[in-house]
Amino acid sequence: MTMAQTTYAAPVDVLLSLGDKQLSKWPDYLTQFNLTTADIPELIRMATDSDLNWADSEGLEVWAPLHAWRSHTYRTPAKETEWQFDQSFAKSPLPTTAFPSP
Repeated sequence: MTMAQTTYAAPVDVLLSLGDKQLSKWPDYLTQFNLTTADIPELIRMATDSDLNWADSEGLEVWAPLHAWRSHTYRTPAKETEWQFDQSFAKSPLPTTAFPSP
């Protein structure tokens, strides 16, 4: 297989280069990559991108859907009370938790 050719907007695009590092310990995706609620549609698009999910297993980009899913569901104890259920993504194949408000 060849490298996936789909492009993504910043800051979501950085997830394409993470590969399988940080799989055992989740990074603070929200802080480390400056993700906000505005990035949720792009994260969902990445997590469900069939080209990425079936990309070359030796490439970095095959891991991007997993990082996108993690980013979409990530929360920290300090931010737990700020998180709200986001019904606009109820039909999404991903969990429907939204990012905290900036």
